[in-house]
This record gives sequence, C-alpha cells and structure tokens, in this order.
Amino acid sequence: MDAQPASGHNGPMTDTAYRPLTQLEAAVRNAMAGTGDERDVLAALMISDICVPSAGEVQQDGTGLTPLLLQSKRFGSRMVVVLDDASRIGPEIRARARHALQVSGGWLIGSIAPDIGITLFVGPGIGCELSAELLASVRSSGG
Repeated sequence: MDAQPASGHNGPMTDTAYRPLTQLEAAVRNAMAGTGDERDVLAALMISDICVPSAGEVQQDGTGLTPLLLQSKRFGSRMVVVLDDASRIGPEIRARARHALQVSGGWLIGSIAPDIGITLFVGPGIGCELSAELLASVRSSGG
C-alpha cells in the first residue's frame, strides 16, 4: 500500500483526542501505522460511502460520471481519485472537477474498468493506492 504521511507532520501523533472523520480514514491511518493493511482498507471501502469527483455533471445513478484519473507510479496504471468525504474536496480538485458523486465504495469497485485502480484520499496529504489487481480479486470473489 502506498500510504503517505500528512504534509508538515514530522513525527508521531501526540494528540490522543484526535478522532478520524470516517471509518475509512481510520483504516488508512491504521495501515500507515502498521496495525492494518490494504485488505483492511479495501474492506472498509466496500462498506463506506465515498465521494468521486467528476469533471462532468453526474446523475445520482452515475450517468455522466467523468472521474479524475491519476497515473500510479507504483502500479503503472490509471487510478480513479476517491475521497472518504466530500469535505475533503479542496481547491486543486475543485479546479479539475466541478461535480461529485456520493456513492458506496462497493458500487464504485464494481463499476470501474478492470485495469483501473483507486487513489484514496482521507485527509490532507494522507492517502493510499489500491491496485487494479486487488480490486479485481474482490470482484472475482463476489465482493
């Protein structure tokens, strides 16, 4: 899993009162800390509501979805940009995608092309990549 620390964070978190915004964020943070892994993140993603930024206007059923795609250096494949919460959409994403679709992670995994993975952002500078192969393994096992 390619998890990246928050920008400007130079050491262990000392704020014991911090609570992740979503269960998906908690799963990514656990994976980053070594107490979880990409399968835990994937399991949380499957049952989470997520936000998929879209360059085109999108209907609630997904029609018109034009997701932002990034190229993964780690996996060498295209990745759909996904956020754990719409509040995570910042100016950089908003400049490229004026619309967004709130959808279940399970729906998205079942809907994207088999050669595309997911780049998941759960906070400023905090995220991970889930490979197309990992997503395919979930689809082939029936979710």
